[in-house]
Amino acid sequence: MDELIRQEVLAAFSGLEETLADGDDDQAISLIQSQGKTVLANVLARLEDEGQLLSSQLSTRIEELAEDQTSQLLAKYEERLGKLQAANQQARSELRSELDNLQSLSKEYDELMASGIGAGFSRQGFVAGAAFLVGLSGVGAALNEALRMGLGAGGDLPTLGANAVLGLAGVGYYLRTKQGK
Repeated sequence: MDELIRQEVLAAFSGLEETLADGDDDQAISLIQSQGKTVLANVLARLEDEGQLLSSQLSTRIEELAEDQTSQLLAKYEERLGKLQAANQQARSELRSELDNLQSLSKEYDELMASGIGAGFSRQGFVAGAAFLVGLSGVGAALNEALRMGLGAGGDLPTLGANAVLGLAGVGYYLRTKQGK
C-alpha cells in the first residue's frame, strides 16, 4: 500500500519542482492541493478496486471450501449409511434364520404332541425345567461374582444380589413344581 501511495505521489507531483523554481507560491500551493486530491482519489479508487477483487476472490474461495466440505461430509455419511445397511442386512438374515429355526422346532413339537410320543411332556414340566436351568446359571453367576469380590478382582454387590435372587427363584420354582406332582 505504501508503494502504491508513493507511486501516485511521484506521478502527481512530477511538475512541482518547476513550479517551485518559478517562485509562484500561490500556484505551487494550488498545484499541491489539486494534485493531493487527485492522488487521494486515485489511491482510494485503486484500493476500492483491489478490495472488490479481494472480496470476489474470497467469496469464490469460501464457496469452493463449502462445496469441498459438503462433499466430504456426504461421502462420510454415505460410508456410514452403507455400513449400517450392511449390518442391518446381516441382522435381518440372522433373524430370519432364527425365525425359520423356531418355526421348524414348533412344528416338530406339534408333531410329537400329536403322535402321542410327547404325551409324557407337559408345558408345566418344560417351564419348570427351563426355570431350573436359568436358576442354575444364576447361582453360577452369583458364585462367580462372589469369588471375584472375595479375591479382590472387582465385582459388585448389586450384581451378586441380582444373580443370587434369579438363581434361587429359578431353582425354587422347579422344586415347588416337582413337589406338587
